[in-house]
Amino acid sequence: MKSLFNFLMSKGQGGALILGLIVIAVFLFSVSSGLSGSGYDMSTDLNKLPDEAKSAISFFDPGLMLTIGLALLAAGAAVFFGIAGIFKFPKSSMKAIITVAVLAVIFFIFYSMSGTEFAAGSKMSTLIQKYDLSSGVIKFIGGGINVTIVLALLSLALMVIFEIKNAFN
Repeated sequence: MKSLFNFLMSKGQGGALILGLIVIAVFLFSVSSGLSGSGYDMSTDLNKLPDEAKSAISFFDPGLMLTIGLALLAAGAAVFFGIAGIFKFPKSSMKAIITVAVLAVIFFIFYSMSGTEFAAGSKMSTLIQKYDLSSGVIKFIGGGINVTIVLALLSLALMVIFEIKNAFN
């Protein structure tokens, strides 16, 4: 494990850059050859095409699949190395564990407080019916939005407080 860490520390950023450039090149080649092969040019507004022509467009797919794959690989590596770090250095990881626990408690509080009933004919009730959302999903979305708002306001308040504190130091 230590040799993998040393390898990634020495060659990881360069490898990630090269891999990202390869994905960009594949995407650009796929799009440019797909556009020209379909009789379009780079200035064509594809949104104005009829729906049957839009469904036949697949030249964006290779770049999108590679990008999704890289994002999943990065997320998996972050989770793996994060969990490995917790087990490797449990004492220094206590702050992170406590922070995650506090965030989970805050989310659970907002999840519990989220409502699932909206006025008939409202935009929310229309969307709920359109996408056939269950009450659990509605509460999950509402809890996530509320946690995001509270954390954004908290971070803004902390930035202001610390800037005022730094002004007097």
